[in-house]
Amino acid sequence: MFNFRPILHLKKFEVRQLVRAAGVKEHGAYSHVSRVSCRWFIFNSPEEMKAVAELFPDDWKKLKDLENSLGGHTMKYQKGKRIPLCDFIHEDAEFKQLLLKV
Repeated sequence: MFNFRPILHLKKFEVRQLVRAAGVKEHGAYSHVSRVSCRWFIFNSPEEMKAVAELFPDDWKKLKDLENSLGGHTMKYQKGKRIPLCDFIHEDAEFKQLLLKV
C-alpha cells in the first residue's frame, strides 16, 4: 500500500502559500484559529478559544454552563490542576484586576 502525502514535509506557511498560489480561498475559520476542527477543539490555545467564544457567545455560555454542571470537572488541565474555561481564556481579566486593587 502506498500513502501519497505530497505536503507532509512542508511547513504550515508553505502550505498556505501553495493554497493561495492555486487561487483557492482560505476557509474563514483560519482568521481566528490555527487549524480547523470542531468549534471547541480541546487543543485550541487560549487566544483561539477566546476568539471562538467572542464569535459564538451563546454557544460559549452553554459550554460554560455544561462545565459548571459537571461538579468541578473541567475541559482544561495544566500540571494536574483544573482550569475553568473562563480562566483559561482570561475572560474576566479586567474584573479580576479590579478585585485585586480593592
